Amino acid sequence: MSSTKPTCSLCNVSFDNSQEHRVHAKSEKHITALRQRAVVSGLIDETIDDDDMYSSQKHTKKASHKEISESDTDPENEASDDVSSDFEAAKCIICTYPSQSFDDNVQHIKTAHSLRIPYENHLSVDLETLIWYLHFLIYTYHECIYCGTRSRTVQGIQQHMMDKGHCRIEMSDEMLEFYDLEGLKRNDTNNGVAVDSETLRLSSGKLLSHRTAPTPKQPHRKLAQEDTSDQGHQAALPGDVASDALTTKDRKDAALASQLARLSVRDQQSLIHMTSSEQRSFLLQRKKELDSAQRSERKMRLKTERLSNKTMMKHFQNDVPGRNTIHMDSFEYNANPARVLFGSGSIQKLPQELSKLGVSRPLILSTPGQVERAREVSTILDEKVAGFFNEARMHTPIDVTERACVRATETQADSVVSIGGGSTTGLGKAISIRSGLPHITIPTTYAGSEVTTHLGETINGRKETRADPRILPAVVIYDTDLTLTLPIGVTVSSGMNAIAHAVEALYAQNRNPIINLLAIEGTKALANALPRLIEDSKSKSDRSAALYGAWLCGTCLGSVSMSLHHKLCHTLGGSFNLPHAQTHTVLLPHVLSYNAPEISETMEALAAVLPGSEGDAIRGLNNLLSNLKVERGLRVFGMMESDIDKAADILMSKSFWNPREVERTKIRELIRRAWAGEEARADL
Repeated sequence: MSSTKPTCSLCNVSFDNSQEHRVHAKSEKHITALRQRAVVSGLIDETIDDDDMYSSQKHTKKASHKEISESDTDPENEASDDVSSDFEAAKCIICTYPSQSFDDNVQHIKTAHSLRIPYENHLSVDLETLIWYLHFLIYTYHECIYCGTRSRTVQGIQQHMMDKGHCRIEMSDEMLEFYDLEGLKRNDTNNGVAVDSETLRLSSGKLLSHRTAPTPKQPHRKLAQEDTSDQGHQAALPGDVASDALTTKDRKDAALASQLARLSVRDQQSLIHMTSSEQRSFLLQRKKELDSAQRSERKMRLKTERLSNKTMMKHFQNDVPGRNTIHMDSFEYNANPARVLFGSGSIQKLPQELSKLGVSRPLILSTPGQVERAREVSTILDEKVAGFFNEARMHTPIDVTERACVRATETQADSVVSIGGGSTTGLGKAISIRSGLPHITIPTTYAGSEVTTHLGETINGRKETRADPRILPAVVIYDTDLTLTLPIGVTVSSGMNAIAHAVEALYAQNRNPIINLLAIEGTKALANALPRLIEDSKSKSDRSAALYGAWLCGTCLGSVSMSLHHKLCHTLGGSFNLPHAQTHTVLLPHVLSYNAPEISETMEALAAVLPGSEGDAIRGLNNLLSNLKVERGLRVFGMMESDIDKAADILMSKSFWNPREVERTKIRELIRRAWAGEEARADL
């Protein structure tokens, strides 16, 4: 059977081979037609002259990029276009990080933001043109390249893409115009889905499963009708056999169509490059996972009912008065699949955990002050380590991460083990997401970042955060003995940092009763343990209670979105190099006071677990900080009074949800009070 000739659906032209199709895709005629389609769809303004735009594409491509960015301004965003929209091939389109060359920039985009170009070998244009188009969407229309969300500012949409994990390309109709479609079709069977021992990933880069999720089972043999349907044509079958084959195929297609119809449009698009059999296999696996999660949630609900937990019961309503039948408010809950080991001496289980992951040469990470801890880890492993990297720093600067990645490559490490606080854990996350090496973390403070899918990095003096399931460490080892020598100042500040995670989770936009339960329990454990540790820092029972509370609070941070408090802490920490935990400690009562008018239920729940609150959560929090004898002013940590306005401006440029509207004047006053060390009060 002869193959179908390549065809340009836009220009309605057929070609003898794919080479002619590629030449046509770069021709003035095709580009003009592509531009006309963009005008019709409203993506660009038709006042621009096509001849001026594309008369000499090869020699004036950069000039044309500039002309589009200057002319095609969205009226909604004219007032907020505060970032230059000129395309620079060596500058990152997501974080504006400057590279030495375009190739270095592409490599940075792939490693720092996990943005990979799908089907790069089948592009009908050069890679720089595609990157320019993505730059055009972000800087001219302030539009997310994945979900199409728009923002008032360039920084807002860049922050949205990094926070939501949307630094990836959606294969829309407009994006397909940049590809050799016939070449894609011929390679569909081989390139439709990529499967390895840990992940199931579409060619577009979309992650479908992670870590322990089993890969779809392949059938022992392939039926004739399945084989022909997957290849896009059907062999001739005699009489009734052909009729039976068509009937079987129709039934499978109908069942598949019914399953796909239950998915969101975005999920349907993510499966577009899979064959029918692969789609059926994936959907079956997805159903099994959902059923398992639902069974776990039912067990938790029944257990909570038996315990008569007040916090959880607030989310239930009786359907019929006098009956025990209950109805639960709708919510979403995503359980993070990390393995957790908790207890005294649990670090001794590290060799077995490495063996379970199938690795044997870890790179040991620590800060300069935790070198001895790193050596202890090496001793536990009988010196069977690839090497050490002892340069972890606050806020995870990207230059430190790049040096650590080079060190991992040079030592041929097959995994990373981080021991220390949030700085070391953050470095381990950054290495793992870039290299794919499994990460085991051994926290020695109460920061809580070890059980989250978030990563905060400092790029060009600004703190940038992103979320990705692959960021989560594979194993977390909580050893109470490692916290016995933790200085009391670090104990208190990191403990308050953990409480901040729980407090903001209670009023998060996507909060749920499971996280509420963990947040209240974690806050209660820390609020009672920290004052006792001031009196006896060697108490194993109190150290264990504090570490338990930190785990629960950290889990809250990794399961819901964060609001004003964390956004402000990241702004101050990344832009002014303030210590992370201490910044959380100072800001927590001020931000809680600001949001108090809109979160009455949260305030009531906190007042019930904060000692000495007498029904007032703000009073209880101020009382706790006074008992812990912590510093209450940001100026103590090096922030200048002249930085207050700059901090307010940076925060206002970010896009995020908060229960109360964020107003610059009031936020500036909040920052000023925190800078001066004043006691929090709810009068803003």
